[in-house]
Amino acid sequence: MRWTMRICIRFHMSGIFDSGWARKLLDALRRRGEVTALVTGTTGATALLDACMEKEVESIPMRWSVWLKASKEKFDIGITATHTQDSERVKAECWHLSRRVPEVPLVGIDTGCRIIIPWSEGTGGFAAALGEELGFSVQERVDFGRTFWTEGGREYRRVLAVTPGDLLVVDWIVVGRVRSSEVVVVTERGRIVEILGTEVKAHGVEKLGRIDLSRCKIDSVATLRGEIPCRRRVDYAGGDRAAFINHSGYNVYSFLKWGIRAAVTVGDDTTAVAGDILSRYGVPVVGITDGDSDGLLSGGRYAKGSLILRVAKDDAFGEAVFTEIFRGMDCIDCGDFEALKEKVVGLAKGKGCLIRIMETGGR
Repeated sequence: MRWTMRICIRFHMSGIFDSGWARKLLDALRRRGEVTALVTGTTGATALLDACMEKEVESIPMRWSVWLKASKEKFDIGITATHTQDSERVKAECWHLSRRVPEVPLVGIDTGCRIIIPWSEGTGGFAAALGEELGFSVQERVDFGRTFWTEGGREYRRVLAVTPGDLLVVDWIVVGRVRSSEVVVVTERGRIVEILGTEVKAHGVEKLGRIDLSRCKIDSVATLRGEIPCRRRVDYAGGDRAAFINHSGYNVYSFLKWGIRAAVTVGDDTTAVAGDILSRYGVPVVGITDGDSDGLLSGGRYAKGSLILRVAKDDAFGEAVFTEIFRGMDCIDCGDFEALKEKVVGLAKGKGCLIRIMETGGR
């Protein structure tokens, strides 16, 4: 009886789909065994959608390390694949993953850098053969040393693979802009008190609140997604509900599963990211912004009928909308989107915080 290798590959971020490498890797791996392909994160899930690969790759609403640990008996090897121009990023990802899920042999691939790394013992032969077929060089794993420690009542975490000029994002909230190749986040009683090597965005730190520094997700990103080669339009029946999305676009797909016909989004970047995703489904938004965009996404689009409001302070007015129009609920019935727009605009005028109304052409 022939033994078949059981392979799990996680595609990380959007570039692996936008570059066309996700499909190439799948084809190469299927010649070696049974392949389970996954993607995590909102940006990756959107790129998967645009690449028309949702029948071949599953989007999971959790960290891959958590999913893989729960499924460790099902696979002989795990692969994390990304597409960047910085080889340190996939090495840092492998570093963290190997500590969270040591039970599954791990290989790292960066299709942008054309490298493959046999991270765990026993994966060298597999990596060498796959690298030869793909034309990738095989690199050695590295030891990043201590990345988390406690001292004097404070916790410290060194962030790996940062690039000066990138945005520093903690649990999907932008907390600053990287100014050094060495970044250390410092917390006391669960709150960030200092970020070494970073120009701190105090408002982002305030929105973040308390965190578990040892477990929270920290990324250094220039943008969530570069140029989009193909933007997909999806048939979507929707429903009669409107969602309230406040300073976080990562749960957009959960709202779509609920059946929504519209959304109110709070925050410049949240409005850009959520509005762009929802445009693929023809779902319009009422965006509440105040002009403090970090530029996480450029060139985004909105569905026809969307309305973007510029107000004095998006946080304060967003809270008013949540309390007075959504009655403290994440979703409300919305039979008439035009009536919802009028309510939000009327509330902004009544609060005296409306600066400008921007109609969007949509599509």
